[in-house]
Order: sequence, then C-alpha cells, then structure tokens
Amino acid sequence: MTPERSGPVADAWVAPPSLAAQLEAGRAARAEVPRERLANLPSGARDLMAILDAQDASRVVELVTIRTERMAAEPVRVLPGDGGAHEDGSFVWYAQACAATLARAHGQSPTAPMVSGYLGGGRVAGEAILKWSHAYAALSHADWELFRRHHGVA
Repeated sequence: MTPERSGPVADAWVAPPSLAAQLEAGRAARAEVPRERLANLPSGARDLMAILDAQDASRVVELVTIRTERMAAEPVRVLPGDGGAHEDGSFVWYAQACAATLARAHGQSPTAPMVSGYLGGGRVAGEAILKWSHAYAALSHADWELFRRHHGVA
C-alpha cells in the first residue's frame, strides 16, 4: 500500500524544468543580456568614504582603528595575520582553492544547465569576466589610494 502524498509541501511541489528547457532559458537570458555586458562595472558617482563610514557604524568601535590601519597599509589582506606578502605562492594556492570550491558548488546547482546555456561556448563570457576583473582591480586600487589620501597616508 502506497502512502498518500498530500499536504502543503506535496501539493505545492512542481517538477523542475527539463534539461533542454533550462538550456533554452539560459540562451534566452543571453539574448536579453549579451555576455559582453558582463565586462561592465556599474557607473555613476559613489562616495567611498561614506560607504566605509556606514560599515564602521556596525563594527566594534575598538576594532575600527585596526581596520583603518590595515587598510591604509596594504590594498589586499586575504588571511588574518598573513602580512599580505604572499611571496611563497600562498595567495595563488588560496585563490585556486576558492575557485575550485565555487566551481564545484555551482556545478551542483539545480540551475547549472541554465547558466551553461547562458555562457555558451567560446571565449566571449570568459573574456568579458576577465575584462571586468581588470577594471574592478583598477577601481579597487584607486579606492585604496583615495582611502590613504583621506587618512593622510602617503
């Protein structure tokens, strides 16, 4: 005898779209937002110091000074106490481990076929993401320089 499958959860359950339907949904999204647009950073004015001040408002007051000193000393600090040097290749190892973990997690996502349909083949998406990454790195470095000037650090 098979138990009856009913109730709020069972009644609301809907079968996921087929693989073909998800791939097509990704292709349709590509038509709306071309992959080349992945390279675009948001434009417009933003006030870096106001953003940091707003973040500081929710932080432990005694730690804000430490954060400010660390941010003024170097643009990137990945691991606590690492000093930021990374001459031993630890940052590359860390970045590769993060990338592999994210790729594995996203590959197991129920929407992975839709993402695959959106990205498609070829180099367009990868080159757009690389272009965005370089632009974001330049923006981050400019932010760091602004931060240092604001705090009187040469």
